[in-house]
Amino acid sequence: MIGSSHVFMTTSEIADPSVPRRAKGDGATSVRLFPQIVSVLREEILRGVFPVGTQLPAENALAARFKVSRHTIREALRELRGDGLIASRQGSGSVVEGAPTDQSYVQEVGSINDLIHQAPSVIFRVDSSKIITASEQLAQELDIPAASRWLQMQGFRYVKEGDAAPTCWTEIFVHPDYAGVARIQGRTPRAVYELIEDLYAVKVNLVDQQLSGQPMPAELVGPLGVSKTATAINILRKYFLTSGKIIEVARTLYPAERFRYSMRISRKLHKNVRLSV
Repeated sequence: MIGSSHVFMTTSEIADPSVPRRAKGDGATSVRLFPQIVSVLREEILRGVFPVGTQLPAENALAARFKVSRHTIREALRELRGDGLIASRQGSGSVVEGAPTDQSYVQEVGSINDLIHQAPSVIFRVDSSKIITASEQLAQELDIPAASRWLQMQGFRYVKEGDAAPTCWTEIFVHPDYAGVARIQGRTPRAVYELIEDLYAVKVNLVDQQLSGQPMPAELVGPLGVSKTATAINILRKYFLTSGKIIEVARTLYPAERFRYSMRISRKLHKNVRLSV
């Protein structure tokens, strides 16, 4: 689409100098044409107009062909490199790479909060807070070192303040270097990892999440108001700093009938990231 006129330009129309357009160098026009330039070049690569191992035309030639600036062409080539369709080689310009043999399904997550997918109003009421030493069994369950020390916080989560019935049960383990977070937890609905970031000026770089099913523990049947044969969905999350250090491990048990997990998957040409579903 181009501007508000919603006129789609075909490959030949973009390449044809006779097509009316604003003067060369018009930045607004270059921005409008950018997605179509990428689309045209991608299509030509996949159709074999530019075979694998050959060079794309030089930036000057592409800029003249599409009547846009070299800057716009560079941005288009950068996107094609991101798709894995071309590579930049010193002295050779942009060389066509082999197109991916299949299409990957990529989960789109805009932020860690998108992954957690928890409304800000959800209340975590801590019923127990103490320093513990990880037993062999706990270390195996959480994939942490045995005999390591952690701040353990346990409690139920409620949809909103004042609710009598909890929606799920949560257990959080915080690395002892950040145990001071216990002093401010509960004063705000923000996630524990966010409080750690603010209090200690660190940044979570990676979250590992695993989902599994299990029988609901007997001690949670009554408080959660479920049957003795209820199934629980166990969500285990580990929070890492850029250095690779784990600062938090959290696990939450939801009654299966109250749990819903949704994700958006886009089909993209991609070489490295794959999501198996």
